[in-house]
Amino acid sequence: MATTLAIVLRLAPAAAEVAPTPALISAPHRAVAITEAGDAVLRDDGRVIGFRNQTGEAKEPVFIAGLDDIVDVAGSPEDGLGPRWPRGNAYWIALRRDGIVLQWDGHCAKEGIHNCSFSPASVVPGLRNVVTIASSRGTHLAVDSDGRAWGWGVDSQGLITTQKVERDRSGRLTRRLIKSPVRIPVPAPLKAITVGFPHSIGIDRTGNVWLWGGIDKPDFQPERSDLVVDDKFIARKVLGIPPALSATAEGPTFVVTDGGELWSWGTRNIASASPTSTREPHKIEGICQVKSVSSASSMVAAVCEDGTVYKMIFPGAPVYDCESCGKVVAAERWEVAPQVKDIKVLHLAYPSNSAVSMIDHFGSTFLAPSFGPGVFLPPRDKIIGPVNIDPQVRK
Repeated sequence: MATTLAIVLRLAPAAAEVAPTPALISAPHRAVAITEAGDAVLRDDGRVIGFRNQTGEAKEPVFIAGLDDIVDVAGSPEDGLGPRWPRGNAYWIALRRDGIVLQWDGHCAKEGIHNCSFSPASVVPGLRNVVTIASSRGTHLAVDSDGRAWGWGVDSQGLITTQKVERDRSGRLTRRLIKSPVRIPVPAPLKAITVGFPHSIGIDRTGNVWLWGGIDKPDFQPERSDLVVDDKFIARKVLGIPPALSATAEGPTFVVTDGGELWSWGTRNIASASPTSTREPHKIEGICQVKSVSSASSMVAAVCEDGTVYKMIFPGAPVYDCESCGKVVAAERWEVAPQVKDIKVLHLAYPSNSAVSMIDHFGSTFLAPSFGPGVFLPPRDKIIGPVNIDPQVRK
């Protein structure tokens, strides 16, 4: 099994170093948010750190210029930063304390290791009084203080709007770039929003779950739902589940309720030749009181209130542990991830061989690779870069 690395934020003071290497500072900083691929970390002083080197063990931290007083970060490149990564669309967004949203992009030139540079963050026009953000693979969503939903960036499968979703000659849904935020006419004021695949998810102020996008994939839609059409915009209100707190979707949909229950529906193990589908929302039994949930491809992880992490093993997924190598999981099951504890934040990144990023209760941040469907979260021992860099360093 591959070795992994961890960011340890609580660093001891260090002597001044020769430029351009960032100097460590005496006051330690804690992480409060991290992007799903671990390529941006929000510190407790409102500054955001990126990493100049994306591969290998040398992870040089740099500040993302133009970001101060930030309260949340989100986003990831669709296929990872690389020499062919397209420029122009922002792949990360940040929420400032005053309700302004900013965005930035980056590019890596392959020189032994990926040598990355990042653009200064710029204000997203037309958004004010934003209270929550979500982003993944270039699709950005936001909710303002009035509960209105907004979207911009890559519109794939109707994640931003279900209007004029067309297919190319190969039958795939076309993508289009929405450069400025557009209003998403969800029928009720929202308190939370999520970029999911094949559909986006909104949770209104009474806890109802709303879905839009993925209009050609009925297997991912719950059987019991109210269909609402507004000027060709199609939304579904999910019925039969308790008031929700948060949600995720990567194939199947998982919803965390206000009471810490985990509910789910949709097609499981979409990478398998024999996927299973459960369109009736049902409560997941036998796990902890859940605080949050994350999914990517054939992986799902639930973070418990006490910091324990449960991972889901999909039916049909191969098992890689030494005791049962070569066996295939016959039925869906949830297991405790024994190597991790005291976790506060966890994100799974698409695709399934990408990173698992985590923040623990002490504000230390970790990045670990995944190891195939349903198998991930090895010991956290790989450093991806210090975050206590001198505030004068800007790149």
